[in-house]
Amino acid sequence: MAFHEVFVTDAAYSTYRAVVVWIYTGQITFAPIQSSATPKRYPNSVSPKSVYRLAHFLDISDLKTLALAAFKQQVSSANAAVELFSETSRLYEEVQAVLLDFVVQQWSEVKNSDGMQEIERLLEAEEDVPMGATMLKIMLELAKRLAPPTPSRGVLVSAFT
Repeated sequence: MAFHEVFVTDAAYSTYRAVVVWIYTGQITFAPIQSSATPKRYPNSVSPKSVYRLAHFLDISDLKTLALAAFKQQVSSANAAVELFSETSRLYEEVQAVLLDFVVQQWSEVKNSDGMQEIERLLEAEEDVPMGATMLKIMLELAKRLAPPTPSRGVLVSAFT
């Protein structure tokens, strides 16, 4: 039986413990994400974003999928903008894709949310808004997805041979 020795230094003990328990039992309790309106934590509950990061590092795809699904359930119009411009979104394309899909579908609510106003305030104040170039990439992708479809033009086909 092959094994790999892995040194985990960028995960909270509670997250690491929860992942080990999940490996042995298949059970894990996710806490509400901090940007949600109800950040109440339950005993032994862990952040789905933290679990996702650790599962990504350990290459545990089933746990990544589970954590991403738990995260997706907690995304709302109120917290989508803050999450979209978070470090986790910047570092993990799957997380960013979930958030972009949500923001595009709920744009009319997200654009007027407190979270979006906070992002705009940071930009206007020229404060350190994380992600620089990634932020531009997100905004361009968002603009592309929100743009009305352009009418297709007929293709001129030449019959010359």
